[in-house]
Amino acid sequence: MDNHIHLLIKPEQGQCLSDIMKWLKGNFARYWNKVHGKKSGHLWGKRFFSKIITDVSQFLNVFTYIDIIRRRQRSLLSQRTGSMAAYITICTEGWM
Repeated sequence: MDNHIHLLIKPEQGQCLSDIMKWLKGNFARYWNKVHGKKSGHLWGKRFFSKIITDVSQFLNVFTYIDIIRRRQRSLLSQRTGSMAAYITICTEGWM
């Protein structure tokens, strides 16, 4: 599953999720292109998918799903390196 990521984000008052995702995707694409010697080019395919969480039950379901996927991915990453998932797992390890 190197072609997408799972995030659970709550924008602050006055923030827009689209702006957050634009910043995140843009910065990561610049990093990726720099590391791999590319001057430009698209990294992300489609627009992000979002769903509003309305209660604690939904929050726990989404959180649990993301955690299961993260653990499964970490297990796969121990067998190989260099993927986008490895970068994201390493960057988020301290706060997940």
